Amino acid sequence: MRAGQRSGRLAAFETLDGKKVQGRALAPVRAVGRGDDLRACHALFVPQRELRKPLPVLPGLLTVGEAEGFAESGGVVGFVRQGAQLRFDINRDVAAQAQLRLSAELLKVARSVVDSGGTR
Repeated sequence: MRAGQRSGRLAAFETLDGKKVQGRALAPVRAVGRGDDLRACHALFVPQRELRKPLPVLPGLLTVGEAEGFAESGGVVGFVRQGAQLRFDINRDVAAQAQLRLSAELLKVARSVVDSGGTR
């Protein structure tokens, strides 16, 4: 996305600018390129049109996407539409590789959980 160009989706994420999560301020959303260093990034949203393999797996990086099969493709959390509802899938193995801890409550409400034992 070019500088100055805003989609409705990015504009929605921009409302998070400056909000705090666990005492940390959220930084402005920006587009990243393939070669960008993501080590300082905590969460990376991958739009469906940008889904390419392999997805980065870095310590502390939460990858979130909107494509069907995102979690199965190596992302941590994949949002999916199910009728009028927005649901999500989780890849527990990728979360563990990224050293992310997922609560049991979060896993319970996921549409599916992918791990080395298969999909539940």
